[in-house]
Amino acid sequence: MSQNELEEIRKKRLQQMKSKYNPQQSQQMQKQQQQMEVQRQSALTQLMTVEARERLKRIGLVKPEKVRSIENRIIQMARMYQGRKITENELITILEQLAEKETKVTIQRRNWDLSDSDEEL
Repeated sequence: MSQNELEEIRKKRLQQMKSKYNPQQSQQMQKQQQQMEVQRQSALTQLMTVEARERLKRIGLVKPEKVRSIENRIIQMARMYQGRKITENELITILEQLAEKETKVTIQRRNWDLSDSDEEL
């Protein structure tokens, strides 16, 4: 799990605990989160070209857990690109950079000689 995923899980758990004690605050927090998500999506719409948004949606169908980290990266990059939309090629570059950072686990199996050496003697 990435750091962002762990942070989101912690936030959700904290909200669950708070909602048990004060349901009105919980509703307000949910409304705030929905508003923030709407603002986030509108910002991404302004920051990306149509082709880049379509590609990001397709990625979301296959790997929904990666979309959030990609969106965060795009929002960070928006500060550098001020006034320019991120194209599909730039999105591909971002995806390649994120793929390089991921650690991959490979399992190698060794063939063991299971024959009983005592039988040969």
